[in-house]
Amino acid sequence: MAVKTMKGFTQKELDYIRESYRIKCDLDYQDEVVTAKRKAIRAGRRAGLKKGREQGLEQGREEGREEEKLIIAKNLLEKGSTPEFVREITGLSLDEIKRLKN
Repeated sequence: MAVKTMKGFTQKELDYIRESYRIKCDLDYQDEVVTAKRKAIRAGRRAGLKKGREQGLEQGREEGREEEKLIIAKNLLEKGSTPEFVREITGLSLDEIKRLKN
């Protein structure tokens, strides 16, 4: 039936139909590519934000541990502990401990 219908068209009409389908296919393909790129960008952003959050949390934890060491060292020094003992307990350097003491 399609062949009978096609025989009724002129060559110019057939060329127009063929070109219309080619353009539609190109547009559909471009739309798929754009959609895929957008999805990839969104996924990349989500992954980047997640990694950034994780790094931020880890950095915050590390800073908190360092601050806690300084507080413990300061308290030990106030109670009369030696700098060597404070270093052994906190892992801080003697220079850091001496700065706290002053």
